[in-house]
Amino acid sequence: MQEVNYHFLEDEERWLGCLRKYPDFWAEGHSFADLQFNLRKLFFDLSLMKALKDGRVIQHPLLQ
Repeated sequence: MQEVNYHFLEDEERWLGCLRKYPDFWAEGHSFADLQFNLRKLFFDLSLMKALKDGRVIQHPLLQ
């Protein structure tokens, strides 16, 4: 499993975060757990786009 680093902050009503590897892409959630789940989905989507561009195949991680 690959380690994913991110920055996050808590706003009044939501959590916001971005991936360190992709700082232009942000995710949000109503709780910290929601934010983590959305960041994992975002990382998978961005990794998939890069893999398809490079002609590679990647495995789908278990999204918990």
